[in-house]
Amino acid sequence: MLTALAHWTLLGGMLISNLIIVIKARPLWKFMRAMLYVVVLLQALNLMIIAKDFLTLTGFLAMVYSLVVIVYLIGFRGYLNSHVFFEWFMGKYVKKKTEEEL
Repeated sequence: MLTALAHWTLLGGMLISNLIIVIKARPLWKFMRAMLYVVVLLQALNLMIIAKDFLTLTGFLAMVYSLVVIVYLIGFRGYLNSHVFFEWFMGKYVKKKTEEEL
């Protein structure tokens, strides 16, 4: 049951993230980052649950798939925190002044 919930949550989370990015819903940017963090935690819990089947081929492939999804989501969330994405999404970027510029 939890495996099905994890897959549907992953699908819904990615769908909502794509919609937020496409329509550039700026107020939902922080929500999207938090939502992806929750989806990663749910995928990690799913990975721990399917670890009992590690010695079977299907269990091993499911664990590899789950690890790839977790690494992808962590990277995607990291990209959402990058300056390149922030400039594109918000339309401008306010650079912090260094001590030399002050």
